[in-house]
Amino acid sequence: MSDARPRPVDRSPSASQPREGREREQDGRAVAGATTLRAVRHDALADAHCAIARSMAVLGERWTIVILRTAFLGARRFEDYQQGTGIARNILTDRLKTLVEHGILERRPYAEHPGRTLYEYRLTDKGLELYPILLTLMQWGNRYGGFESGPPMELTHKPCGHVFEPRLVCSECGEDVHAREVRARVVPAVEA
Repeated sequence: MSDARPRPVDRSPSASQPREGREREQDGRAVAGATTLRAVRHDALADAHCAIARSMAVLGERWTIVILRTAFLGARRFEDYQQGTGIARNILTDRLKTLVEHGILERRPYAEHPGRTLYEYRLTDKGLELYPILLTLMQWGNRYGGFESGPPMELTHKPCGHVFEPRLVCSECGEDVHAREVRARVVPAVEA
């Protein structure tokens, strides 16, 4: 039988650091040259000198990508989004508001009733540019999501009529891009 008593929580600063950071410290100071991982507040991502961090400041909240999936599948009205996602109304309202504030969705009136206007949420050009990201996430999920009877959705390219798999290709040579074949270079931030 296990002991059901709660265990004391270590709240010391080093306990909250990832193991990598703790192993590289001596006498409470980081060892010179070692990279120490630090916790970053979600809202601090918006100011980071990193395109991925800034993107995640907008897209990284739970449910946001699922809402975008629903938009790409044709949702327009609030009820469409709720039915397509199963999200609680208050959370859906908050996420839709954030996507509108960032110009990813546009809120448009579609019906007038006495004392009330009904709105729909449509993808903007900025939102439409997220489509390759969703396709890539879907492809990864199809491969590693454990779907024993096959992927839950397939994609057909309307112009040619073929079922296809998304590909990331080089804009210059047209060849497939693979992680081990790309070199990244950090460009320093320009002070304004």
